[in-house]
Amino acid sequence: MFKILGGDGKEYGPIPAATLRQWISEGRANAETQVLAEGAASWQPLGNVAEFADLLGVSAAAAGGAGAAPAADISPYESALALANPAGWALMIVGILGILMSIGLIGFYAVKGVPTNPFEGMFGTSRPTDAMRAGQKIGTFAALVFGIAEAGFIAFAGLKLRRLESWGLVLTGAILSIIPCCGTQFPLCALSAPVGIWVIIVLCQAKVKKAFT
Repeated sequence: MFKILGGDGKEYGPIPAATLRQWISEGRANAETQVLAEGAASWQPLGNVAEFADLLGVSAAAAGGAGAAPAADISPYESALALANPAGWALMIVGILGILMSIGLIGFYAVKGVPTNPFEGMFGTSRPTDAMRAGQKIGTFAALVFGIAEAGFIAFAGLKLRRLESWGLVLTGAILSIIPCCGTQFPLCALSAPVGIWVIIVLCQAKVKKAFT
């Protein structure tokens, strides 16, 4: 059984050798396609697997022989993916937590009511009217709904980073996660900001940026 890494960066399989042979004949896989054999510790080019040398026009000596590339070698795409995947997961988690926290606050305020400003009436300020209090409640709920949308965007950016897609979109999501309480309610900001900085550092690496589609 084998798994292969498609040109879109997605894993396919496990599939039997017969299916992989059919994919080679159909042009869906070639000597450069990364393949992971069942029980193997690392990926390697399909051209290094002697079992498929006849279909790929590779000599048996070159496929898996002394001239083959070491099994530990990985492609530039895989190297970039190894850096992007954990950062992408972290950004997704931050976004999902932001969504859950905003939904929780909406439910809490709906039951308990929106808290009043503790400084009302102090320092010579006049107390707000009923209309002003109503506006404050509407504004609070609107901000939380907007926060859900922003946190959803941050989570989506994390997913795109894991797929190495839409560099600019991912960068935007990372920046939003750094801005205090922008889609991530306090105290989640303390977690989202370091994650956003981490993502930006990953995005700025040349091999990661080059791997984006």
